[in-house]
Amino acid sequence: MSFFFISIVITNFFYLILGKIIVNKFLEQNVKNSSECAILGIIFASFISLLINFFFPLNIIVNTITYFLIFLYFLLKRIQINKKDFFFIIISTSISFGLILFDTEYRPDAGLYHIPYVQILNESKIIIGLSNLHFRFGHISIMQYLSAFNYNIITNLNSIIIPLASLISFIYIYFFRDLLKFIKRKEATSIGKLFSLIILVYLSYKINRYSEFGNDAPAHLFSFYLISKFIYLENNSLKNIKLIYIFSVFAFLNKVFLIFVFLLPLSMFLNDRKNFLKILFSFPTLFLFLWLTKNILISGCIIYPIKNTCFTNLKWTNIDDIEKVQIESEAWAKGWPQNKNSEINIRKFKKNFNWVEAWSSVHLKYIIKILSPFILIIFTLFIFLNLKVKSINNEDKRIHLNFTNQKIIILLIMSLIGVVSFFLQSPIYRYGYSYIILFLFLFFLSLFSKINENNFLKISKVIFIICFVVLTTKQAIRVQDKYNERTFVPSYIFIDQEELDNKYKKVKLSDDFNVYFSNTECFYGRAPCSHYKENIINIRADKRKTFHILYN
Repeated sequence: MSFFFISIVITNFFYLILGKIIVNKFLEQNVKNSSECAILGIIFASFISLLINFFFPLNIIVNTITYFLIFLYFLLKRIQINKKDFFFIIISTSISFGLILFDTEYRPDAGLYHIPYVQILNESKIIIGLSNLHFRFGHISIMQYLSAFNYNIITNLNSIIIPLASLISFIYIYFFRDLLKFIKRKEATSIGKLFSLIILVYLSYKINRYSEFGNDAPAHLFSFYLISKFIYLENNSLKNIKLIYIFSVFAFLNKVFLIFVFLLPLSMFLNDRKNFLKILFSFPTLFLFLWLTKNILISGCIIYPIKNTCFTNLKWTNIDDIEKVQIESEAWAKGWPQNKNSEINIRKFKKNFNWVEAWSSVHLKYIIKILSPFILIIFTLFIFLNLKVKSINNEDKRIHLNFTNQKIIILLIMSLIGVVSFFLQSPIYRYGYSYIILFLFLFFLSLFSKINENNFLKISKVIFIICFVVLTTKQAIRVQDKYNERTFVPSYIFIDQEELDNKYKKVKLSDDFNVYFSNTECFYGRAPCSHYKENIINIRADKRKTFHILYN
């Protein structure tokens, strides 16, 4: 357990120093906040891992050498680490450790494709046509690259589960710190502070269990961070546009459905078009280009499984399977398993709102169950914040928050497009809740645009304490309940040879390339692995230079 804690310390410290290197040398921006430096470090670590995998597997040797070179550069350049940075490492490590301790991975997705994909990254450079083995490999998250990259000699294999908790802890700290600056009266009342208050309420209510994070929670929580940064930026300078642009790219790489966040950097660019070429040929564009290139190589599509983005002339593009996955994915999101109309097929089900009745029977009830308490809480908060207070001169001492601010209008447009697209395309709550939460915030802000500063200060203190207590108490209760039932970190790696032989069936596709079939979740044991027997039977392998190609 102590070794795992040290592994988190090393991981979080690595993200912090990488962020400091980037800030000092490339962004030309003095970011003093440790959590924001660490978030930037995570973004650039994910870029490094993606770039490396085009040429090498993210194995223990490659990762260790890369980590060592970055640490060496940090030491040679004598980049300063202060007391606040060390305090941040202690806090972020404690949060990350607490999130993981005696919890489980996100099921079933972690066992089906999150962790198996990490193992593929650890063992192989990019495999062309990999989605033909398992369709979910076609829409993987950048978090799997971060996880694979964190496997090195120092932190060992268990460390692949750390980056997810690290990112969550960094964003927790950011929002707590942002509200604390207001509580200490270091910064004034603003829409940004109000947004931090609402997000703290939501994350303590809903985003607090490692086993429920998967690929969705980090994507949505990061989009909240992006929105907060967008609200606070004072101008549309080139460095600010690039910052919002890289944050938008990272959010998109976590979850494709967050594509509408690109409206934020686009709105900033349209106000300052003179830097078009500098923005076009910038790091965020390169990052996005590499990711989309990876998508094409793995699936034949720019965005999988959207058929219209696919290249049908590529050897590994199976357009029939892609269309099938696209139809089934949308239908399942709309409640196809709950459909009771036997006269309608899956294609007709997802069209013309034929799906609403089936979807309402399960998904709508779940959304109402989740959102009802949250809406009641924020409604109560806004009522309290809007209470009138009269001065001696009988003047209303509330301040008016400028809802017509251009940034707020852009956020409102983004949230509306996101919510409508969510409902029409993929109405599962975990797919689009960041759009929903943002829309609710802006809706109540439009109704209650005047804020009593004294009440805001009081409620901020109360919410800060409550959220801290709720988050720590939930983790403590889980540890106490599961102490005798679970291992201290999620168990997903098969190391017993007999167990490996019994669980996985090897299928030889060529002299130097095998795939594995598992009757259940693949987890981390043999790779590449799939539980789809039909895919294993139909798949073929070829080799071009040093790249393996899988096709049907």
